[in-house]
Amino acid sequence: MSLGSIVLASDVGGVKSIIQNNKNGFLFSHKKNNFFENYKKITNFKKSKLQKISMSAKNSIKNNFSNKEEALKSLEKIFNF
Repeated sequence: MSLGSIVLASDVGGVKSIIQNNKNGFLFSHKKNNFFENYKKITNFKKSKLQKISMSAKNSIKNNFSNKEEALKSLEKIFNF
């Protein structure tokens, strides 16, 4: 996402806290097992919509996550800060 990749992921765990469906990526239900149905739908979107989602993905990571921030979170978990 930080490079503008468009992500199609199942809606489990922490993924839902990062990806906003149809805004910075796409989520599908892991219970319905409809990955390929969603993939086909997405490939039919207009190029302009995909470019907008790509930029949104890149910006959401840039604005909300950093390597330093994520490293500190990991250290806090390890050492119980």
